[in-house]
Amino acid sequence: MNKMKKTAACLAVTLALSGVLPVQAAQAKRFSDVKEEDWFYSFVTQLSEQKVVSGYPDGSFQPQNNVTVGEALSLILLASGHEMKPATGTHWSSGLADYAVKNKYMPAALREDLDARMTRLDVAQLAAKALKLVPDRGESAFADTKDGYVNVLFRKKVLAGSMEGDQRVFKPNEPISRAEICAIVWNIRNTDVHAGQIGTEYYYVDVLPEVPVNPYNSSLFQMNGKYMDYLDPNVETKVGVDVASFQGDIDWEKVKADGIDFAIVRIGGRGLTVGSIYDDKKFQQNMEGALAAGLDVGAYFFSQAITVEEAREEAQYVLDKLAPYRHQITMPVVFDWEDMGNSGHRGYRLAPDILSAGANLFCGMMEREGYQPMIYFNRYGGYRSYDLSQMLDYQFWFAQYLSTTKFPTFYYDFDMWQYTSKGRVDGIQGDVDVNLYLMKQDGFPRPEPPKKPDEGEQKPSEGEQKPAEGTQIPDDGTIPPDGLGLPRPKQ
Repeated sequence: MNKMKKTAACLAVTLALSGVLPVQAAQAKRFSDVKEEDWFYSFVTQLSEQKVVSGYPDGSFQPQNNVTVGEALSLILLASGHEMKPATGTHWSSGLADYAVKNKYMPAALREDLDARMTRLDVAQLAAKALKLVPDRGESAFADTKDGYVNVLFRKKVLAGSMEGDQRVFKPNEPISRAEICAIVWNIRNTDVHAGQIGTEYYYVDVLPEVPVNPYNSSLFQMNGKYMDYLDPNVETKVGVDVASFQGDIDWEKVKADGIDFAIVRIGGRGLTVGSIYDDKKFQQNMEGALAAGLDVGAYFFSQAITVEEAREEAQYVLDKLAPYRHQITMPVVFDWEDMGNSGHRGYRLAPDILSAGANLFCGMMEREGYQPMIYFNRYGGYRSYDLSQMLDYQFWFAQYLSTTKFPTFYYDFDMWQYTSKGRVDGIQGDVDVNLYLMKQDGFPRPEPPKKPDEGEQKPSEGEQKPAEGTQIPDDGTIPPDGLGLPRPKQ
């Protein structure tokens, strides 16, 4: 939403923190209790002039008064580009509250009393989620909170907290004042918080400048008969399936005759809760059948490792299982770790550094034994589960289905695309994942490495003073439905 639309939306509702109608342009004025020497002076006066907030009939603004849940919802949501919602109950902000709860911007408990005061932490979390910012789990800038949403808003220059001695504090449990929320609203409206970020319909993440970008021409991804192809003479392609015991008995001669070039066969996996390693009961049958039919063959392991040592255990298990076929494996051996979005699972929201270290160790062990390592992920995995900047030595297998896109929209480079989980192939009963392996030749154009994005700049209008202070994010267990296509183990 552009700035004019934001202003229009603000005028469409009573955004005055006092609950009275916004002041009209001719009435915009200085408030009796807002002085030029006050830290919040520029925030309050500029928002008043823009008819975003107003004061009381007696000419005061009462900057230290507390802000209610309803008032915070209207100010933060509209400043973040969301539309005003009609009331769904007796309270004027009930529509906004229902919208915020539905999209997981706000916990349902805050919906119960929209006239209750809002804490500083509640407002920070609402603002970050409404802006689709991913929580920053790094070292906190504040001495009194480690909340990732507070931290990302600090890094994006939306809030600053205050200094007490040599420590920066946020005071997360204190109620937020009218002056303080004006600072946050002003910064949201005047800061490009998404500069240097990749956006999806669910969240924004920072660009990793070290990671090569997607070099493919989206118009060259086209169906060629019943399978996907990439129509570039400088890219050799192969079409393949990935299979597990879920597919039952497979007639591999029919699979080969139906135009399939390769198979990635599941070896086994680790349980989602207890964490024991299990065998895929069809592994040997599928390996030998695919090899006998003349297909190129690789393998994958469904990992749920939560430590580097568990990744080592999984890698050794894979090497032992592949030993009889060592000289017949011509396709990648894949580390397939997936966050299933269930807080009861052992791998739920595993830290990217730990996961990336485990993947690197697994792939390194495969590489030392002469296999081509590969790492599987969907958009959520590639953008949020892993730190891809730590994994540049290995190939990537990206999952995004034709049910949601006509071509892969991943920002970074990848080597294989799992484009459907509902493929139909002769010799396989029911649905099967189908993949396009992309092998770039010497003539394929390589993009320049991306420049390091700026950290986000303040954008006040010319002559305007910059004050000194300052679809939903699936961080609650919801995984966006854009991949996760390899078969699941039954627990």
